[in-house]
Amino acid sequence: MANFKRIPVMVDAATGKQIDEFGSVVRDNDFFRLLFDETVVLCCQFYDVSWIDGEAQLTEHSIDPDLTLSAFGDNEFDYLTSFMFLSEQTEDENNMVNIASDWFDGATANPANGQLSFRINTNTTRFAEALNSSGLQNFYFCITGIPSGQTDKSVLAYFRFKAENRPSSSVGAPVSGDPEYLNSQEVQALVKSAPIFQFSIDGATDWHDTQVAADRYYREQRNGGEWSEAIALIKPTDAFVYVAYASDNSGADFNTTPSDALKYRAEIHVSEEIGTPSASDFSASIWVKYLGDTGAQGEQGIQGEAGIDAFVYVAYASDDSGTNWNLTPSVSLKYRAEIHSITALTPVESDFSGTTWVKYLGENGTGVAPQGTYNSSTTYTLNDGVTYNGSYYRSLVLTNLGHQPDTSTGYWQEMVAKGDTGEQGEQGEQGIQGEQGATGTNILTAISGFSYLFPDPDFTDYANSANIESNRGDYGADAALVSTSSNEPVGYPLCKIPADTASLKFREVFEPENGYGWNGETVIFKGEFKKMANNITWSSVTAVDIGTFTAPSAETPTGDTTLDSAVISNMSDTSGLAAGMIISGSGIPSGATIASVDSSTQITISDNATATASTVSFTCKSTAPQLYEVTVSLATLGLAVGDVVNFVQRIDSSSTYTNDIALEFAEIEVITS
Repeated sequence: MANFKRIPVMVDAATGKQIDEFGSVVRDNDFFRLLFDETVVLCCQFYDVSWIDGEAQLTEHSIDPDLTLSAFGDNEFDYLTSFMFLSEQTEDENNMVNIASDWFDGATANPANGQLSFRINTNTTRFAEALNSSGLQNFYFCITGIPSGQTDKSVLAYFRFKAENRPSSSVGAPVSGDPEYLNSQEVQALVKSAPIFQFSIDGATDWHDTQVAADRYYREQRNGGEWSEAIALIKPTDAFVYVAYASDNSGADFNTTPSDALKYRAEIHVSEEIGTPSASDFSASIWVKYLGDTGAQGEQGIQGEAGIDAFVYVAYASDDSGTNWNLTPSVSLKYRAEIHSITALTPVESDFSGTTWVKYLGENGTGVAPQGTYNSSTTYTLNDGVTYNGSYYRSLVLTNLGHQPDTSTGYWQEMVAKGDTGEQGEQGEQGIQGEQGATGTNILTAISGFSYLFPDPDFTDYANSANIESNRGDYGADAALVSTSSNEPVGYPLCKIPADTASLKFREVFEPENGYGWNGETVIFKGEFKKMANNITWSSVTAVDIGTFTAPSAETPTGDTTLDSAVISNMSDTSGLAAGMIISGSGIPSGATIASVDSSTQITISDNATATASTVSFTCKSTAPQLYEVTVSLATLGLAVGDVVNFVQRIDSSSTYTNDIALEFAEIEVITS
């Protein structure tokens, strides 16, 4: 048995996503991790997942033994570059799939039991390049299979993983190991446990269970563990954020307007408005370099293209439409917007048209009163905030004199630890020459090889209400319906319209909500495709009518009820009825449904009738999810091949429904010319 590390991975065979033992999709900190320069065995167990009373039932999913399998990892899926790593099934010594004894305890993976094993070697040039690339990255692992006698690949699994530098490797500086974190199940168990609260006047003595008017602190306890620190019962005050720029980390050439010569940036957070911020207001701030210099020539690789300067400009307004536009922040201008430009500008109001205005000044602040740098001769009071040796502390007591913050834990709480100098955020530094290439402008490229722009793995089982919950919009009967919007679309991935695209087929699923049934409603839904202009800024949004969905009508048969009996006889017509439909009428309990259709003249309902009567009129409504499909040309949608877009769906205000419904954005299929 080869002595390799084995990494267990559970996969939902229907969706191809990694799941945990509870059937939930694995996210963020629970992704499996691959280190550079190691060989591991990825042991993948495929399951069929079903749900009974809210609990997942996992059953081993058999895999066709005649599939020719491969697995690979990558971070960009550019057909011009190789994968970060690749494991293929071959008939020679290069085979890396289902090798004998590679499964747990020296066993061999058995596809009939849903088991696949892949040897992964991360000591590749592409893996190292991906680790050294700047900016946030997503790493994806994909398993494919080719059926016997065919050449086209089928995707069996597709999910994210974490890629990291091995400590003390030759690729870069050593990195510290991961600390122990709570997993998702441990967090859920902790949150679900009911906390116990106690209250105190001074936060140190006389803790009691019932709060009184004089109490100023509280603490909490979960699962019989330790009590938390004392937490002040105070209301927050207004807070303001100011940004300044300088030419070095000491604040030289201070200015509140950015320029390419001022490569350092600092912020201050204060409880009162500053009319015109000055250099002295930023005396205790940390100046962070956010515009990088030209990188050094790399030793290996061809010379990258030269990067281009990028500029960020910030403006302020009194609402989310840009009213009272100004470049200087104030207490009345609670909204903020940014523009990114590849050339230096003298910003004017029209430069910010089409941007999103975000409210960044709230009505109430955090409650910490900033007092600047700590002074041992100053008497501080409860919730005063000070900086000391690069960290930020909050006073825990009413009278606090002569207690050094970093050693007096009973008097000070460390709120922000001193950190290393950070790099530029979204904008990135000026391009670095050499092996890594230039950072340059954030140019989006198309992801090829998929037949859907926005695929939804739940779509194949749309009749299951649990699947609709994963990607839905709920619209109440009295909700404000939106027909157009200038907000930047969020919630769906960016995609580039592929070549040869003539039209898009929309698949939508509708479902009645809150115990209501269908009654012939009509719902007009719109699509908002927001395009990326110049690969940098969003263009304006145009709402396009996609189609009109008409719900099934209610059935209105008659029949005879009997007191304390669930059987309804002498039905005039049962051909349009089905189990699960909502039924109402004289003598029918509220919320009753059809339990079964017994014959052409008889049904059984879920609750006994409350009266005996003949020829009672009933209203029967279906609650089943409804699939609606419509194809719309690119010209009608205002799109063209090559557009980089984001999509948001809307329900038009002229729709005619009186009860709550749910709309799931299912998927959009590319129809070629």
